[in-house]
Amino acid sequence: MTIAVHEVGATPTAIMGALEPLTAVAIGVMVFDESFTFRLAVGIVLILSAVLLIVMGKSFHLRTITHTITTFVMKTWRWKS
Repeated sequence: MTIAVHEVGATPTAIMGALEPLTAVAIGVMVFDESFTFRLAVGIVLILSAVLLIVMGKSFHLRTITHTITTFVMKTWRWKS
């Protein structure tokens, strides 16, 4: 870990560390034939969301998130009047 922080920096090392559970799930499902459950899927989505927020940093604003979600919902689901 110390060598990784020295070579590539703290943020990329932390991001790679956050992705370790995803690697463990992928190996468990593919190699050891474990079942892929809904809880695992939710955990993966939460981890990827957190990593995305870290990577985006200050350029990621709440207004942008709200606008993107609203646009997606309105285009995806047709609301009946």
